[in-house]
Amino acid sequence: MQLNQFPADITGSTGSNADLKASKGPWTKASGVAGDLRMATQSGLTDLTTAHVGVGGSTEGFTCTAALKELCASWEDG
Repeated sequence: MQLNQFPADITGSTGSNADLKASKGPWTKASGVAGDLRMATQSGLTDLTTAHVGVGGSTEGFTCTAALKELCASWEDG
C-alpha cells in the first residue's frame, strides 16, 4: 500500500513509523457522537413502533395499508 507518494515499506523491520501521529481526542469525540446517534435512532424506532401498534387493523380497506405495513416492517427488522 502506498500513501502520499511514499513507498509501501518505509518503516524498516519494526513495523512502526515515528512520523505517523494520531490524536485520541477526535476519535474519542467521534465515538461519543456515534453513541449518541445510536441512542437517538433507537429511541426514534421505539417511538415509531409504539405509535404504530395496531395500525394494520385500523387501516383495513385503505389502499395504503399494504404499503404502511411494509414500511413499518422495514424499520422493525433493522
